[in-house]
Amino acid sequence: VASLFTALPGPFTANPCIAVNGLDGACAVGVAMKGVGALTLSPEGNQLYAVASGSHAIDVFTPAGASGLTETGCVMTAAPPGICTSSQFLSSPTKLAISPDGRYAYVADQSPRGGKIDILSRNASNGQLTATGCVDYLPQPVKPEPGEGHEEEPAKEAEIEPADPCTSVPGLESVETIAISADGSQLYAFGATSAVSVARDPNTGALSELA
Repeated sequence: VASLFTALPGPFTANPCIAVNGLDGACAVGVAMKGVGALTLSPEGNQLYAVASGSHAIDVFTPAGASGLTETGCVMTAAPPGICTSSQFLSSPTKLAISPDGRYAYVADQSPRGGKIDILSRNASNGQLTATGCVDYLPQPVKPEPGEGHEEEPAKEAEIEPADPCTSVPGLESVETIAISADGSQLYAFGATSAVSVARDPNTGALSELA
């Protein structure tokens, strides 16, 4: 449930709310809001973003004055017709960060390889997000055990893996939360087993391994 509370003398009062099923008419009906949380306000304050982990989505809300919040968009996997758009990269989002200039958003995510960071461009006029790319975990090469590799083994049929759409960087084994430096030149990703710094191009929003 997303609710707006107004500070008045005495107790807080709740303005109209938004919920997954509208709470039987008590709230407006929300889209892709299961497990909604991890709020991030845009730099100029025009939009509020929420990670909906249960819906595998990023929701976009716009403050509507005394009326509270209006859900104005979302990005998710295989979006149905309506206010949401689809992303080929989004999987299991947990946190979101917005660049200091408000042009790009970054999402802490997971991939079959490990940690992943999704890159989305942001429309400054309406706050809508569009997926543009991602970076994910670059596994370390497997070292052969002592004594291996000397005997010939029967040829094995090579397994064809799908092409990775992301740019891979070392150390990104898991990602739980992210932050961007004040000058926008780096992004920091922390997970259960690692803390990684990646370079950020302020012009394109792209992320890459630090030189």
